[in-house]
Amino acid sequence: MSYKYHHIYFAGGDGNIYLKGGRELVEFSNKNPITYFKLFTNQNRLTPGWKEKYDEIIYWDAVPGKELIDDNRTAIRINSLVSLVSFGSVSAHLIVLIFLSFIGLMALYKTFRKWFKHIYPPAVFLAVFLSPSIIFWTSGILKETHTIFFLGLFLMQLSIFLKRKRLTSLFWTLALSILILMSRTYLAVSLFLPVAFLFATVLFKSNKLLKPVGLTIVFIVFVFLLLNANGIDFYQILSAKQTDFNIIGRNANSFFHIPGLNQPSDLLKYLPIALLNVYIQPQLFNFNSWLFLLPIIENIDIITLALLAIWFYKSPDRAENKYLLFVIMVWIIGGWIIGLTVPVQGAIARYKSVIIPFLLISIFAIVDWEKLKSKYLH
Repeated sequence: MSYKYHHIYFAGGDGNIYLKGGRELVEFSNKNPITYFKLFTNQNRLTPGWKEKYDEIIYWDAVPGKELIDDNRTAIRINSLVSLVSFGSVSAHLIVLIFLSFIGLMALYKTFRKWFKHIYPPAVFLAVFLSPSIIFWTSGILKETHTIFFLGLFLMQLSIFLKRKRLTSLFWTLALSILILMSRTYLAVSLFLPVAFLFATVLFKSNKLLKPVGLTIVFIVFVFLLLNANGIDFYQILSAKQTDFNIIGRNANSFFHIPGLNQPSDLLKYLPIALLNVYIQPQLFNFNSWLFLLPIIENIDIITLALLAIWFYKSPDRAENKYLLFVIMVWIIGGWIIGLTVPVQGAIARYKSVIIPFLLISIFAIVDWEKLKSKYLH
């Protein structure tokens, strides 16, 4: 669906860029496995002869000098691997990538079913598979397709490790976390605090969350101080991201104004506005295009489901509280980062797509399903 949309309205959009870059990575290797491996791993980047090849691959370096993490490269690399067996067929890329997306969503579904046993199973299925964002953005040659694959497997392995403490699960959890960082940096940042919290709950074998929350706060403060001491300023990074997005997105049809980040306190000051712009999106009603129909429907669905949860409210099981707090932190931190930095509605719809299942699960987790089923589902 998303590939067809981008093909019609944006001459292929990002999907074509990743597809073309992946094919070029294979083509420039001249069928030499060693050369392909070196290109794939970004070796000899500034060496004459190699530099010219990399420069021909559009978006291999989205930002000049950014050598370590570039999520465009991950998308190009994945498409280059598919190119080895696709024989130039776009359909083959779509089939493989959508299959990866399905695996990730299935892993996410199984994890949520394990964590939230009292939620009506069809509701978990709806939250994971049937939101318009998931259906649209994970069905093409985009970063969201492989991101949801890595995310689902990451949470499944994390869940296994927290229960059984096996080294193999820890290895795969760490490996998948690195892949998420390389696929969608903002998502990796959104997961850092919630995952630290879950690890803290393991240290305190109790359903009470005060001590794990306190330990997590101490740990996060320590990490921020450590990062600042090494010249990594979270505020400066977000401010620079916002500035870049304002420059790039100013000519977009769905551009809208967001408050500027002028001082560190603005990060907290504009948190409510950021979440409003991402999950309620009042700016949508200022546009006159049918392309915003799906996001508007999704917003109405979220509001309706939230009202349903309030009407049929039930305190979650104590054993599930830590998982509920986990999913709430993911969508709040993710929406916070997106809302502070992205002034383009189309980009917001895309970036938040992999976070929407966490929002919906947090809503369903406080619903009295027995009462609801006895009243409407029998």
